[in-house]
Amino acid sequence: MNPLNDKLTQIIGSLAFVLPEVWLAVVFCLLILIDLFGKKSWLFYCFFVGLVIEIGLIYLSPLQNGLFLNTLTSDLLTKIFKYLFASTTLAILLLLKNAKKDFAIFQRIGESYAILSVILLGMNLLVMSTHLLMLYLSLEIVSIGGYVLAVLSFERKSVEISMKYVLFGIFASAMMLYGMSLLYGFSGSLHLAEIAKAIQQNKLSFPFLIAFSLAIAGFLFKISASPFHIWTPDVYEGAPTTVVAFFSTASKAAGLAVLSKFVIILGQKEIYNILAIIALASMLIGNFSALWQFSFKRLLAYSGIAQAGFMLLGLLTVSEEGVKILIFYLIVYVLSNVLAFLGLTLVENKLRSDSLLSFSGLGQKNLVLGISLGVSMISLVGLPPTAGFTAKFLIFSQLWQDKANSLSLLLLIVGLLSTAISLYFYLKIPYYLFFKQEENKNTQITDFKITHFQKVFLLVLAFSLLLFFLRPDWLLAVLGLS
Repeated sequence: MNPLNDKLTQIIGSLAFVLPEVWLAVVFCLLILIDLFGKKSWLFYCFFVGLVIEIGLIYLSPLQNGLFLNTLTSDLLTKIFKYLFASTTLAILLLLKNAKKDFAIFQRIGESYAILSVILLGMNLLVMSTHLLMLYLSLEIVSIGGYVLAVLSFERKSVEISMKYVLFGIFASAMMLYGMSLLYGFSGSLHLAEIAKAIQQNKLSFPFLIAFSLAIAGFLFKISASPFHIWTPDVYEGAPTTVVAFFSTASKAAGLAVLSKFVIILGQKEIYNILAIIALASMLIGNFSALWQFSFKRLLAYSGIAQAGFMLLGLLTVSEEGVKILIFYLIVYVLSNVLAFLGLTLVENKLRSDSLLSFSGLGQKNLVLGISLGVSMISLVGLPPTAGFTAKFLIFSQLWQDKANSLSLLLLIVGLLSTAISLYFYLKIPYYLFFKQEENKNTQITDFKITHFQKVFLLVLAFSLLLFFLRPDWLLAVLGLS
């Protein structure tokens, strides 16, 4: 039979396993058409329904390896990450719906939705990829969409700051591409499994470690891990809040998903050492830098850098149990951050400021907002009775079990120290909400009201963080990991 026909048959046969991705391409086209020829009010409902249908298609999609000439795979871990990406994008869509409509991003809301759908498609392909070329192309889809989202406010400050994101992103992509080319040169293959075999057959060399370090640069950039974190505070401060929320949650989850694939497939002690150093630097830089922040966005930016370090700790325990812990931690982090950004969005709607002083006394004026933001901050610290405590406890327990390894013990000590340091800046938010008196007695603060839907949104997220503290097994059962 003709080899070309064989390949075409394989490609056509693979389409049944990527229906969620095909559907996202359809949603993108629909959003563009509605933006050009339809009513703007249809855009939200089209995207919302599209995301709900995508989640259903993810559930119905069968598991299969070796898709599209062995460049993509669909396994349980991939499906879990795709659920997370779609659910997070759905939450960001609701954030956009509840943001004040005089923000500049709403002048281009059709393009915003379309770009989000493309980024979601890129993230799905990214987590499915088992081929270096597909990894790179998928990451560039996500990155270019992120560059556009960062400048959607079309304000001078936002454009200037987003250039930092673009330039650092291009630099990280160039490093990653060079590292991947070196991996190909050492192994003779672009498939991760073949690269892993080449490593096992040949003694791991120093040049390979350099190649690996360069190859993961783009993914470290996505999760804001050191030393690729420099762009984070300025971009978080200058970009629209809903865009920042997306960078902080879905984009970070995508980068971590691919890093976990690299570590699981290539799994070598020397690779763990590299990630351990990055985790240490991220935790220390993020937590110490956050101590002096009085902008809520910048505080969350440095918080994200520190949290990236904790997530990398989860990667260092590569086992069936370790993967469960990593996914649990990531889901809890996403819930906590979405809740924090929802609270910030509501405050910005009223006060047009993200200064911590803007939160003074708001917890007394609006109890639902105050309690929900308090739960979010307590979860990010890792204190009971929130799921953040369970997530960090599981990671620290894994490190303690490996305490015979001096590096694991060092990571455990630094992790505990970083958590103690983070108490100060995270708990500043509840302090301002409930104990700090507002300096300006203006009518906005005196009459701080939110809609019933916004109250329900806040309470559902806060309740989830409390529920998964009491019953973490329920979350794992839903994901099929119990």
